Amino acid sequence: MSQHDFWLSASDDLVRRYVKHESQLHGFVTNVNGVRIRSVSIDPKGKRIAVASECVSSCRLLLACAN
Repeated sequence: MSQHDFWLSASDDLVRRYVKHESQLHGFVTNVNGVRIRSVSIDPKGKRIAVASECVSSCRLLLACAN
């Protein structure tokens, strides 16, 4: 992630975006409403973010714009 100007944090059902080298919250990427997030990945160009979560009956994969 060294080429990106942000870093991500995921806990429970929420993904947050922070300013690089700081703990300042820049905003929320997504919320999956009560379903635990299992993985977050950024594409090499930093344009898209994939968020994988799961629930009892199925798995979910969300794509979000990095901006």
